[in-house]
Amino acid sequence: MPHRSLSTPLQVTLASIGNPDHAQPPGRSLPGVPSETVEILDLAAASRACRAYIERHQLGAGNWAGDIVTRAGVPIARVSYNGRVWRPGSWKPGDQPLYDPQ
Repeated sequence: MPHRSLSTPLQVTLASIGNPDHAQPPGRSLPGVPSETVEILDLAAASRACRAYIERHQLGAGNWAGDIVTRAGVPIARVSYNGRVWRPGSWKPGDQPLYDPQ
C-alpha cells in the first residue's frame, strides 16, 4: 500500500439533488446549482464550506447531497445538513460527531 502523507489535503464535495417532495427530479442537481469539490484544511473547514454552499444556494435538507470529505480519494467523513461531521457511512444510534459546529 502506498504511503500517504499526513499533509495530503482534504477535499469536500458540494452538491445538490432534486427533492421529490417538491416535484424536483431526485436524480439530478438543481438547475443553476453547480457541484464543486474544494480543498479544505480540516473538518471544521469542511463544515463551514458545506454550510456556506447550502446557504449560498438556499438548499433545504432534502436538496443537500454533497457531503463526502476525502483524503487522497478515500472517504474519511461526511457532513450533514446542520454542519455536523460524522464518520463515513450510515448513521447509527449512539454515533457521536467528529466535529460539531454548535
